Amino acid sequence: MKKFTAAALTALLFTAVPTFANTDTNADKMTNETLLECANASNARNAIPEHRAVFRHYLMSERGYSFSQLSSTETEFKAQDNNDSEIEQFYQTQCKEVGEQLYRVGY
Repeated sequence: MKKFTAAALTALLFTAVPTFANTDTNADKMTNETLLECANASNARNAIPEHRAVFRHYLMSERGYSFSQLSSTETEFKAQDNNDSEIEQFYQTQCKEVGEQLYRVGY
């Protein structure tokens, strides 16, 4: 029984470690401007609600943005007369997958 338990724990360790060790995301390759647009586009009607927080947290923790900077850009974004369908299209093509990756790694 002990051998089985040790073997099972070892197998679990080898399958779990690569999942946690791989924290590279496509967000690392994105510009700050694109990440800001994704944070703002994540307010779209069809967007996943958690993605807005994920992008904002990533920008603050990894790119050095302050909460006030993010709030200012969001206010500017909302003041613009944006086409909702274009925003949703941008979110679907540029942001959704990256938001999922950031969510999975804990942002």
